[in-house]
Amino acid sequence: MITITIRCVGINPPTQKQFFLRDNIDEVIFYNTYKVIKAKVDRRLRINLDESVWLYCAHIIKYIRLGENTNKIIERLPKLLTKDMVMIGVPEIMNKTNFEISIDHNCELFFEIEKLFETNNHLFEMR
Repeated sequence: MITITIRCVGINPPTQKQFFLRDNIDEVIFYNTYKVIKAKVDRRLRINLDESVWLYCAHIIKYIRLGENTNKIIERLPKLLTKDMVMIGVPEIMNKTNFEISIDHNCELFFEIEKLFETNNHLFEMR
């Protein structure tokens, strides 16, 4: 079971999104949605707040499951998307973001990131 809570505290009032992946079916749906969002980014379409949050969550979970160092995952997040890849207002809303993740009750992770869209160097190849 995976539980993800994201709080975007860059605006007033803060916004919060939660994901609960209870079984393999939920995970398949979650990752299929990620693939659709990634395809939009690849086609140079701007993504909205929910899609941005989904992309960040999928990225974090993927690399936690692969056993990657948490600091490397966190370090990579600001390079995931740029301001020109998201709709107007998303960088301001996600200016200060808290991530709280629990995977199978074994791995609990909490971290806060400011300025997720700070860099122009991104991990996704724009064609």
